[in-house]
Amino acid sequence: MGVASIAERVVPVAGTARPRSAAPRTPVIDHYEDLPVGLLTVDRRLHVRRANAQGRRLLGLGRRAEEPGRRLLDRLSPQDRDRLLGALASPAVARGLSLGEVALGRPGRRGRVVRIDARQQAGADEVLLACVDVTAASRRAERAEHQALHDPLTGLPNRALALQHLRTALVEASRLGERVGVMFVDLDRFKALNDSLGHEAGDRLLCEVASRLQGQVGKAGLPARLGGDEFLLVLPRLGPGDDPLALVERLLQSLGRPWRHGAHEVLPAASIGLALFPDDAIDAAGLLRAADRALYRAKREGRNAVRRFDAGLDGDAAPSQAWAAQLRLALQRQELCLHYQPQATLRDGRLCGLGALLHWQHPQHGLLAPGSFLPAADEAGLAPGLGAWALDEAAAQWQRWQAEGRAPKRLAIKLSLRQIGQPDLDTLVTATLRTRGMPARALQLEVSDRALAAAGPPVIDTLVALRRRGVGLAVDRFGSGASSLPRLSQLRPQLLRIDTDVVQALPGDTSASAVVEAVVGIARALGVRVLADGVQTPAQRDRLAAAGVDEYQGPLLGPPAPPAALSNLLAG
Repeated sequence: MGVASIAERVVPVAGTARPRSAAPRTPVIDHYEDLPVGLLTVDRRLHVRRANAQGRRLLGLGRRAEEPGRRLLDRLSPQDRDRLLGALASPAVARGLSLGEVALGRPGRRGRVVRIDARQQAGADEVLLACVDVTAASRRAERAEHQALHDPLTGLPNRALALQHLRTALVEASRLGERVGVMFVDLDRFKALNDSLGHEAGDRLLCEVASRLQGQVGKAGLPARLGGDEFLLVLPRLGPGDDPLALVERLLQSLGRPWRHGAHEVLPAASIGLALFPDDAIDAAGLLRAADRALYRAKREGRNAVRRFDAGLDGDAAPSQAWAAQLRLALQRQELCLHYQPQATLRDGRLCGLGALLHWQHPQHGLLAPGSFLPAADEAGLAPGLGAWALDEAAAQWQRWQAEGRAPKRLAIKLSLRQIGQPDLDTLVTATLRTRGMPARALQLEVSDRALAAAGPPVIDTLVALRRRGVGLAVDRFGSGASSLPRLSQLRPQLLRIDTDVVQALPGDTSASAVVEAVVGIARALGVRVLADGVQTPAQRDRLAAAGVDEYQGPLLGPPAPPAALSNLLAG
């Protein structure tokens, strides 16, 4: 029986009028003394009048529950206290009101978590609270959220949490006129150490490095592990007198201290790239690119060094040309691969599709995510060739899954502005589907909202032709900038994707919530489904579900993975 339904059953009894001459009757809560749900009657100031056994246990009250004063108020945080007092003052409490989850505990101590429903007792000034202990479920949700945002080996924040922290720091720095530093830290010769001493030693060294970074940065910044031997440091609120280079030098000294593994003594070394806001870039993506280019130069110029981003030395041309030259060989050397990110429905969590993402198994830098090299590929005019390879490989993988009887219902692949501008895109997609035996309805092409807004009539005609053949279309990053809204009715997309930046601001940011609700409203008017990208926490997922979003993907559901790692997911 739900909490609200219990309150509905108890309150009418509690509010039954009795003649003045009638004998006093037993308080209604006493009839529910042994109920496993906590029942409390409180006044509008949260003074507890009576409580059943479970209510007394939750509050830590003695056997006599009458007039225990302000004990409930004493157990609440200031935020919960104000929220509950405001709710009890609302006329809506007469009809029954859910107060959500509330933490009970003393200052500095972790107490229990209860879900509370309230209902005004008819003819009385008291309110009945029905409380269910959800501590175990709340702790599980906290652990799940922590695991989604932290590296399992070192315990440091992962990329998702670091980016969230960086974006927040940039907003604050813009408001206060401060600087923000970003550092990429990459261990030198880590692969050789891993190969010679074994993976256990490598893991232990990574944990030691994480500890040294944390010790040097302290509360002044946020160290995170990005994967492999790559770390990221975010330094917010740098004042005019703060010298980030001095901190970097201390980091190098700390990381260079000897480290022992059994009979072996290792002298770790690292290369560090530093970039500053607003000197080197004004947004998170630009700042990360600048720091990465500075790291590239530190490694190129001898390693075990720090380099500050310099627009003259680290400008776009040299890194882009270097990446482009290597990318031209990557296809020949079969260094490219596709990883697939699960997409599920918010209603029941069932798999509804996979998103194909191009990755590069770089011989020196390891596995690179698409954001690391696709901008350079696009600038060098390589995007169409890489896109054609990715489309064919995704269709071939769908064919293999189909032969095994577990092909996903939908396979999505991203197209850049240069790709959708290809005059032969229609022919390429149609020929690939025919060659691989993949039905058009199983393929979904993802085009950014900004690209659609900038596209000319020939591009729109091509996409309309593909839609008529049954190929799906998703509008990516919808609501993040320039809008393709005037073209939606013409293109008839299947899906609108809410941008990661909007999702990561949930659940507390009211502007982000407004964007989500607006996108859902547009989608409902057009008969289109909505997918939220980059969902990291249960709180974000729940807020999206409450807003009417249909599907989601992101770290909470699962990271992009190679086909072999998805066997169990597809089999289910």
